[in-house]
Amino acid sequence: LSYSLEPDLPVEIVVTPDGALWFSGGITVERSYGQPFEARNRATLCRCGNSKNKSLCDGTQKEIGFSGYFSSKSEI
Repeated sequence: LSYSLEPDLPVEIVVTPDGALWFSGGITVERSYGQPFEARNRATLCRCGNSKNKSLCDGTQKEIGFSGYFSSKSEI
């Protein structure tokens, strides 16, 4: 018997409006000192710089009113 709790997601990186950098597809992310985070099917990275769980997002951007506006895809 073999099953998965969630299907494999395609590799994708999305900048959410005024929020986190969302990624999926088992992308490996390393901490600033080189140690990798556990590989996940999806996760979010902090863009506001105030997460208490850096580099991962903890939702702090909502509390501080972070604005991460991009006027076009070329600015990303």
